Amino acid sequence: MLFLFPLFLYTQPETPLFDGWEESDKAAIEALVMYPEDTRTDILEAAQYPELLIKIESLQGETRRQFQDLIAPFDQDQQEMIYDLSRYPGLVSRLVTAKETGARTIEDILTDYPEVIYKRARQAYREYGNLLIEVDQLHLSADHQFNVLIATYPSDAREAYHNLIELPEVLSLLTENIRMTILVGDLYQKDPDRLHRQMDSLNLVVAEANAKELENWKKRIESDPEVMNELRSASNEFAEE
Repeated sequence: MLFLFPLFLYTQPETPLFDGWEESDKAAIEALVMYPEDTRTDILEAAQYPELLIKIESLQGETRRQFQDLIAPFDQDQQEMIYDLSRYPGLVSRLVTAKETGARTIEDILTDYPEVIYKRARQAYREYGNLLIEVDQLHLSADHQFNVLIATYPSDAREAYHNLIELPEVLSLLTENIRMTILVGDLYQKDPDRLHRQMDSLNLVVAEANAKELENWKKRIESDPEVMNELRSASNEFAEE
């Protein structure tokens, strides 16, 4: 009996960590567990420092305002062109470097990016070199301020935030659900292994529920020809746009 008692304790099911949470918090954690395991680990590391999320949100907001001020004097097509270029990591910086040093031709640069951006990149390279320089300087300034913000935090946290800055939807989810983030960070500090296990289990549950919901949705669509035609039409319009 003495030998079996520890085994009996070990095999008891764990108390669910997310029971009793408000529905909005549950929805947020269910969204987070669907990310790959490495990203989930970064999320948990980041959740221990929720104040950093608020600081990063403020920095991003100020950077957005400055970017909008930069492109405000231009017409809508020109604004869209610069905005579109800035969405591709490193592209504006490479265009500026090529313009200033001539080390690489624009054709060499564009081979690293989708063809859909080629026309706008060539136009910006020819006609808006000074604006590209200002946008690049704004990006560099934001990167520097970000690094200053995280400099005093542990290395694991710095690495996590460096990874998550490339996933703005994750940072938004954590910031917009800051109470959930604080709760998760607290759980992670107290018992990281248990939290990992329960997030892994929730991942399977949510994935199965999503698959079942998708299958039911497909059956409903396929059984209604009118809705199916509307869906095809909407899909074609979206792809063309």
